[in-house]
Amino acid sequence: MFAGCFVLHLPYLFPGGPMTSGVNPSLGSRDEGTVLYDSLRITRGEVMYRDFFEFQGPVFYYLFGGLFRAIGPSIVAARVVENVIAAMGAALLAWVVSRRAGRLAGVGAAAFYTGVLIPAWPCAYPHWLAQTLVLGALALLAVEDPSPRRLRGAGALLALAVATIQSLGLPALVAAVVAGAMRRRARDVLVGAAAVLVPLGLAFAVAGALGPLLHDMFVWPFSHYAAGQTDAPRYGSHLGSAIERHAVLAQPWRALAGGVLCLIVALPLVAVAGAAAAIGRDRRQLALPLVTLAVVAPLFVGVVRGDVTHIAFVGALALVGAALPLAFFERLRRHGGIALCVVGLAGLASYAHKVTITWAISRQYATFSEAFVSQLPFAKLVAQRTKPGDQVVIGEAAGWTYWVTDHRTPVSYTFIPHDPAAYEGYFTGDMWQKLADEIVTRRPGALGLTDGQWERLVSKRADLRHAYVQRFNPMFRVLAD
Repeated sequence: MFAGCFVLHLPYLFPGGPMTSGVNPSLGSRDEGTVLYDSLRITRGEVMYRDFFEFQGPVFYYLFGGLFRAIGPSIVAARVVENVIAAMGAALLAWVVSRRAGRLAGVGAAAFYTGVLIPAWPCAYPHWLAQTLVLGALALLAVEDPSPRRLRGAGALLALAVATIQSLGLPALVAAVVAGAMRRRARDVLVGAAAVLVPLGLAFAVAGALGPLLHDMFVWPFSHYAAGQTDAPRYGSHLGSAIERHAVLAQPWRALAGGVLCLIVALPLVAVAGAAAAIGRDRRQLALPLVTLAVVAPLFVGVVRGDVTHIAFVGALALVGAALPLAFFERLRRHGGIALCVVGLAGLASYAHKVTITWAISRQYATFSEAFVSQLPFAKLVAQRTKPGDQVVIGEAAGWTYWVTDHRTPVSYTFIPHDPAAYEGYFTGDMWQKLADEIVTRRPGALGLTDGQWERLVSKRADLRHAYVQRFNPMFRVLAD
């Protein structure tokens, strides 16, 4: 499973590659640019949370920061590591599902994960790492009577998941503790979690970043995250538009692509039913169903976005929950395993077809940087009018622009909302004030900001209007002489 998933995802090591949500090749998301550039900031001596803002956990960023420190900035290397993470997820998913529902079900689940879920967001991204860590914990817990060592190992992996994506890892850890408590085994899970979280907290405390970490990871998201998600207001958001993008395909590929998208949205619903059934049938093995319920629940209550992509981020865990009832009925187990295999093969077939239609398009770009610049015309201007290593502040697709132009930002925010009015309450007035103050005091050589961003900053620091003058482009401003 590991080798098969890795090989099938080789197209993502080049510019392009198929996406579940459309027919055009993936040329990297702006969010991927943000997380990889923030990882690069760590290699330059900055401390996460203390020196720059991020509301996700630190594990992904320090893992990829270590990669870039070892070999230098490389998108290809980042994608190789992401492919390894995805392949580990496929192998773990197959093993966990096979333990409870049989080998056929395990193979089908891994195939669907490989051909449908990962291509829903084929980027180096923290959610895939967090999901793989939780799958690793479930692999340790998927036995009738886990030993104390297994419980401590599961606690440690879940703690790492908390420190990667808190909205995924924290519910999973709480569920595992509850399941352990019902069998008087919670202590071992908590010991494993503490073995990770205590040293991590001490390390950030020594760096003067523990307070900012707690605020950015746990206070800010609950207070402000939802205000920035108005484009995905309900569960299943973006499903209709994703299906419409496939209207250009001939049958049966159009129906197949639309079908697998609908299956993504259905997965958490089936997982809830499957986990509930498993709890009703066997109260001795509660870890898997409780963890499944815990990780999909935030999708329904608005704690996280409920769009197709964010459903895919927990899709492997939903597959575990969906497969749990197969353990209790021999006939259902056989037929359910066959059904999962058919679904998985359908997903792989859709993926393979998209490889064929995106490969030629993506081959026109020799490198990732060339592909990204083609999508970011403003990056060309920045590269032409500044020198590599210059300090600049960019407000549109900032992460990739900093990356491809080899520039640095001296401010705390890699991501700046391109439309401030649409992000009221998400990027707060205090954040705009801090950003304006940092620009005034640190004096970056150039600014690339939309009119809305510029006016919001000037409203916080009127002296900015005289410190920078517009040149070459309405978005481009340089320090006044």
